[in-house]
Amino acid sequence: MSTCKSCKYRNDDECRRHPPHVSVVMIPSKSALSGMSLNPSPVAAFPNVNEDLWCGEYAPKLALTA
Repeated sequence: MSTCKSCKYRNDDECRRHPPHVSVVMIPSKSALSGMSLNPSPVAAFPNVNEDLWCGEYAPKLALTA
């Protein structure tokens, strides 16, 4: 079956088929003037995948030959 477990793009529990997804996380910080505030901080990460998932971009791992 074509699942993440045997896909060449899976590295540990991450899918490396496309570049990392960038998200903005709001980080709380304490300011002397205004007290608490939220500051945006960009975070990039590859999507986590389960080895039993199916994907339309599946590609089998190639066997290495000597």
